[in-house]
Amino acid sequence: MSSIYKTILKSINKGNKLLAVLIDPDKFDVSSVAGFMNKVNSSIATHIFVGGSIENADVYSRRGSVIVRSGIVGQGQARVLAGRNVVAGFIQDATVGAKWNVHAGCYIINSAVSAGRSITVTATSGLIRGGTTFAEKRIEVNVAGSEDNIATELKVGYTAPQHISRIKYQLRQDQRHTRMELAYVQKRIAFLRLLKDRMGRLPQDKGTQLAELEEQENFLLGQRRDHEVKELDVNNRTGTRDEVKFEAETIRIHDIIHPNVSVSIGEKTYNVDKERRDLIFFRVGDELVFGPLSEDIAKGV
Repeated sequence: MSSIYKTILKSINKGNKLLAVLIDPDKFDVSSVAGFMNKVNSSIATHIFVGGSIENADVYSRRGSVIVRSGIVGQGQARVLAGRNVVAGFIQDATVGAKWNVHAGCYIINSAVSAGRSITVTATSGLIRGGTTFAEKRIEVNVAGSEDNIATELKVGYTAPQHISRIKYQLRQDQRHTRMELAYVQKRIAFLRLLKDRMGRLPQDKGTQLAELEEQENFLLGQRRDHEVKELDVNNRTGTRDEVKFEAETIRIHDIIHPNVSVSIGEKTYNVDKERRDLIFFRVGDELVFGPLSEDIAKGV
């Protein structure tokens, strides 16, 4: 949450305008989420605050952050996508994606979570258990896996360059975000079209949702084509992969990592076979290695 606060202060100091949208789950009609999100994303809104939990619902902010006071939960049906950050007390049985960072206060359980920068769960009992957690730069958590050896995947990228090919890095983030949003929209469209075939005619609110989603799909398909054109242009203007100098990507365990946790950095994977404590995983050339998480590293020095 501190990063959100710092971003707001920075924008105020620069004189930039911000618009936050507050959602009260107790007074919100879930059936109107799709239309409401389209209106929010066509506005200048920079933040979406949810004053409770997101349960079995889809919330996305194309340009801003999503901040959830309690948590995100939904038996695989809750989805949250953000153009900046996602902050929540916990994430369980949900799909979450952010172009910048994801921060869960207490835990991430049985979820698919991805971030263009970092994912942190560093409360005293901060836990990642089950599911797949992917960040381009860093994953930081107190406890990974469980005593029951539940399969858990922790992954970070290995393609974040420092100089001109940062253009490629940003393009990859944009492409990934567009793919995630397009997949969600197309899934909703397929469901509504199937419902229409079975019913013969959709209720008015569902018909409106379908029209809005089809409009959004066309926009995203156009965005995907733009990314393809830009990728060709960037490939023609930048150097080869061998010329790129890479930054360090890490997975940091502040307490315990249990057996049956899979740790990946780029294409290299290490399967944890016994309980270990206070570790940092990183790449040295083609090798994935790990060592003790020293106090200085843990503090970000």
